[in-house]
Parts: sequence; C-alpha cells; structure tokens
Amino acid sequence: MTTPVSIVVPIFEEAENVAPLFEQLRPYLARPGWQLVLVDDHSEDGSAEAIRACVAAMPECVTGVFLPTHQGKQAALVAGWRACRNELVLTMDGDLQDDPAYIDALLEAMRTSEADAVVGARRHRAEPITKVLPSRVLNALVRRRFDVPFTDVNSPFRLFRRSLVEEATLRDSEFRFLPVLWTLAGHRVVEVPVVQRLRIHGVSKFRSPWRFLEALFVVLTLPGRSRRKKMWPRLAVSCALLALTCLTMDTERVMQALSVVPLGTWLLLAVANLAVLMVRAARWRSILATWDIAISFRRALRAYLVGVTLGSITPMRAGTFARAAFVLQGGRVRLSTALGSVLVDRGFDLLALGALALPAFAHLATSPGWLTGIAGAGGLLAMPTVVGVVRLHPDVGVKAVTPRSRSILPKALWGSLTYTLIAYTLFFTLAWLLARRTGLDVGPLELTCVLAVVNVLAVAPVTFAGLGAREVAMVALLGRLGVDAADALSFSLGYTLTFYVAPVLPGLVAWLTQPAGGESEPERSKS
Repeated sequence: MTTPVSIVVPIFEEAENVAPLFEQLRPYLARPGWQLVLVDDHSEDGSAEAIRACVAAMPECVTGVFLPTHQGKQAALVAGWRACRNELVLTMDGDLQDDPAYIDALLEAMRTSEADAVVGARRHRAEPITKVLPSRVLNALVRRRFDVPFTDVNSPFRLFRRSLVEEATLRDSEFRFLPVLWTLAGHRVVEVPVVQRLRIHGVSKFRSPWRFLEALFVVLTLPGRSRRKKMWPRLAVSCALLALTCLTMDTERVMQALSVVPLGTWLLLAVANLAVLMVRAARWRSILATWDIAISFRRALRAYLVGVTLGSITPMRAGTFARAAFVLQGGRVRLSTALGSVLVDRGFDLLALGALALPAFAHLATSPGWLTGIAGAGGLLAMPTVVGVVRLHPDVGVKAVTPRSRSILPKALWGSLTYTLIAYTLFFTLAWLLARRTGLDVGPLELTCVLAVVNVLAVAPVTFAGLGAREVAMVALLGRLGVDAADALSFSLGYTLTFYVAPVLPGLVAWLTQPAGGESEPERSKS
C-alpha cells in the first residue's frame, strides 16, 4: 500500500482539459486516502463548472478551490497546498502535458533515495523553441549560480513533503525555483526523467517573453551559495588591475595632474553629472509612459540616484534591481514589467555607446579611413533604426512595426532617443572639459570614441562594478592616441571620481529618505 498523496492542479482557462485529466487520475484516486485538489484561478471559459462536475463525481476524493480574482499560478498553488490533507503533495499542470503514468516512478524515487522532494525532469519537451531555449538558459544559470545538478528546475511535475511548503514565504514567481530553495535549506531533492506530452486542447498561458525577465530577476536575487565566492575574485581582480596600473606610473606626475584641476571645476562637473542623470531619468519615465505606467519625475530621479549608487558600490548590477523595486512600490505592476522597463532603458545606453564604439574600434585598429566612416555611419543609423521599427510592450512583447501599423509607433520612444542624445552630448562634453583640465591633448571626437569603448567594456561582469578594467582600458586606448600614460591615468581617475562617485552621496540620501510604504505611484494610466 502506497502512502496517500494530495494532487494539486492549478487551472486557468483549461475547461477542455479538466475532465480528461480527472479521468486519467481516477485510478490513483481509488487508492485509500488519495486526494485531488483542483484550483480555479478565476477562469472565464467554464473551467469552474468542469471542476464542480469532478467534485460531484467523487466528493470524498476531489476538492475544488475557487479564487475570487485571477492571482497567478503561485497564488493558486499556495491555495491548493492549504487544502491538502496528506503529508505527500504532488503538483502538476492542468494542460495534460504532465503524464500521470509517472506518478508511481516519483513515489518509488522518493522511497529509494529517502528524498524530501522529487522533480520530474522533462525530456523531449513538446513545446516550441521560444519556450524551450529560455528554459534551458535559466537552468544553466541556476546550475552555475547555485551549484545544483538540476536539469529542469522549473518543472511543474513535483512530489514533496507538505512540511516543505507549510512555512514557506514566497516572493513573486519564486515557485519556479522551489527545488533550489529546498536544496539551499538542506533538504534532499532528486530528479526523475519524464516525457512531456503534446498539448491537445487550448494554448499555453506562459508565452510572454517578459516572463523570462521575471524568472531571471528571481534567479539573480536569490541568496546563492557562491555569491560571496564570486564577489571576492572580482574585487581582487579590480584591486590588482588598479595596483598594476598605478605602480607602473609616475605617481607624483599623476597627483600633480589631478591637483591642477581647480576644486570649482570638480564641483561643477559633479553638479553637471547630476543634470545628466536627470535627463536619463526623464528618458526612463517616457519609456514607462509607452507601457501605460505613470511615475512621477521625482520618483524616477530618486530611483536613478539609488540605482547609480548601488551600481557603483556593489559587485552585481544591484542598481537595476533597485530601480525595478521603485516601479513595483505602490502599484499593481508585474515584476517582469518593472525589470523590463529598466533593461529597455539600459538598452538605449548600450545602443548609443555601441553606435559610438563601432567607429572607435575601427579607428584604433588603424583601419582604412573609408572603413571607419562606414562603421561610424552604421553606428549612428543603428539606434534610430531600432527605435523606429521595433515596438516594445510588456503585454504584446517585442514586435516589428510594419508600414500598415505605423499608427502604433511608440512616439514616446522617439522622445527617449532625444533624451539619450542630449544626455550623452552633455556627458562627453563634460568629459572633454575634464580632459583639457588634466592636460590631455585629445580631440573631442577621439575622446568620445574612447569613452564609448571603455563604457561598453565596463559592462562585462569581470571586475568589481567595472573598477580597474575601466581605468586599464582607458590608459591603453589613450596610449594608442599618443597620450602619456601618467596623464591618461590621471584623467581616468578623475573621470571615475566625477562621473561615478559624484552621485553616491545624493543617492544615499535618496535611498535613506525613501518612504517605507512607497508612494501611490506607479499606476496604470487612465487613458
């Protein structure tokens, strides 16, 4: 006799699949003590009526749970767990892709391995590549970040002891990574290969590309086993690069070059850098406006200041997460939408830097002048082209704009392009002013190209917040232009202090003065 199991199935718009699933589970429900919990996530296609029919057919074995509003899969699972009466809980999807024939295999694996949970790792997945590929990328990230052997951590086919979820407090979308959380808590979790079946009725409810961002956010913010192990090597690399650069220079010359810059110039550049951040905050606000999310300029600027501060003093891209959190506070906005807005905003920066870095790479590689010109023209055309033909929206995803759909062209994104050009024009003008003050004899266009290349390289997560790699790259690239190494290093240090450390103090103030409960924004625009 097997241990009784409570089977929890979340249902959303699966009216055609409820009855066939119930018939396939009947042999298991005939076993003593077994229970089926069907959770309707406020479907509008007749799923609730189909669930009631199953309850009426076997009232002693089937429990129906009906959510008053559509709350998502995680809320449906939690509601189902609360209705369970057995120690063992099995979860599966209601689309008939999880084959009940593998239930006994999961039970046997739990018995023989003495595990606390068993995950049915899907093999030969019967889904389009647009779902399989992101899933494999996430699984690879999970294995690398948490040092776990799971090949399909997001599989819905799971058997586990109810004690694992009774006291669990899950953040949004963390249900996808429960096997990781259980493993980090010291529980034994094993995998059993299963074959996924084709969907016969209905369509998948998880097709939006923004759900990948939502899952990625959870992966990057979970307390990984190896986070500390990865932070120290990156910090060591930064210190080593900075030390190597400074020790090979004439320190006295470097300090002399820095001391030539008047204090008033440092203060002016710091204030001007805050103006650049204000322009970028306005750009981010315009991007949110295209997604019908209203956010005040004050909140957008506060988020930018906090984001730059955390991005400057932490080894991870914590600034991205901080800005997403500002969008989430005080409004009913999806996690993927908040994170997506920040990544799109960062995409504008990378497009602008990439457009400038293309001719810079060509020029510094001593390529023919005509090749540099082609690279420059291509880079300058890339950004408005991408903005002009691509529509980004958290509900409809990423779509190309056809001639017939010109009316849906997001005009606010053209405003974002304008904000970006203004911000970087001001940014590189200030950098050139600092270069002149520190004695660099470099033209404004040459310096702009160098800074574009340096900023693109600094995005790579090799060092602590880009420190070290930025300075070494800048010294090397300016050296190709005939600039003395000591002068290049003095400018590099001044550049880092002015454009990355200057916002830290107001950013800390903005962070510490952030209201605990958040403001009423963001909210969906009435229009």
